Amino acid sequence: MPRFTVLETSSLFSNRMKVDYLFEMEMWLKGMERFFQVEYLPLSPFERSHASLKNFVGEVGVIRAGVNHMAMLTTQLLGEGKEDLASFLLYLDGQVGRAPSSEPSARRRSGTEAELALVVEKLDDFSKVLGELSKASLLPLQTYLSLGRIVIGTLRNDLNLGVLFRENLKPLLDRSSKRSLQQVLARLVDPAHKGVLATLFVQLFKELRYVEMARATLGSPASRKRTLLVFSLLRGESEAFCEYLRSRLQSRFPSESPVFEGLERILRARERELRKVMEVELVDVAVMRDPGLALTRLENAAGLLGDLYQQSVISLVETFSSEADGRLLFPDSRPRRRSRSS
Repeated sequence: MPRFTVLETSSLFSNRMKVDYLFEMEMWLKGMERFFQVEYLPLSPFERSHASLKNFVGEVGVIRAGVNHMAMLTTQLLGEGKEDLASFLLYLDGQVGRAPSSEPSARRRSGTEAELALVVEKLDDFSKVLGELSKASLLPLQTYLSLGRIVIGTLRNDLNLGVLFRENLKPLLDRSSKRSLQQVLARLVDPAHKGVLATLFVQLFKELRYVEMARATLGSPASRKRTLLVFSLLRGESEAFCEYLRSRLQSRFPSESPVFEGLERILRARERELRKVMEVELVDVAVMRDPGLALTRLENAAGLLGDLYQQSVISLVETFSSEADGRLLFPDSRPRRRSRSS
């Protein structure tokens, strides 16, 4: 499970530049990285096992939409909040152990605009190349994977964007959610479980935030398909979550205990619902020409995962504290949806 850095303090930013900008940039970058890996693509089991026969032109179009959006976000940062971003980059220098610059702080800040302009230039270059490739009649697997190594490798090596691949920004929680979560953790009987559960809760709220941001992207037909990047990211995040839960928490309990069985139910539900989303709901969305059908599939997928992550939080709370009511965290939660395959 990746570690989480504490980046919630608003003192790092002015009103002109919000933490949400960087949280969103991290999401799209990591989503693109996952989308270049076959195991995280929305494919049927048959397509996944015969990936060498698949045409990846549609997937290239999705990546290009993500690159274009990243360029737009970076341009917005370039237009405002330059001093705040420079402060943030200096802060991250210390967080990730990057060698501190010997240049004065003011000079470092003045170079931020040039650094961001180079980022936009890289993204625009990739957009042009991806645009041409998306018009090809055929793009085989090995070419797609090679393209991914070039694109992601270049972005990872960027002085500033690379930080967002390595770090994990925490989602901003409203006061009510923080207070409810603190109350839930305070009722746990065994203090040894609090740290592990707190990490799991942070990750679940981060996944819920990703789902919210995916839903916000569905409004425009032009931007709709890039939401697939978020679902590929969520599949990868879910695998990390399940591994962390098994190795750091479930392994502490006997296999016949109620807690072990409760955790096993959470694991089975996550794996089952992710398969429904990635192997049923989202299959072929990348190449769909009917915007209405694509929207329906994407909305169904977002609904399934949003409900799943809420239920995971509730189940974790109630597994470890019979006195706590996890539903208080989501007073507006609704019954679980059923996918088309249920």
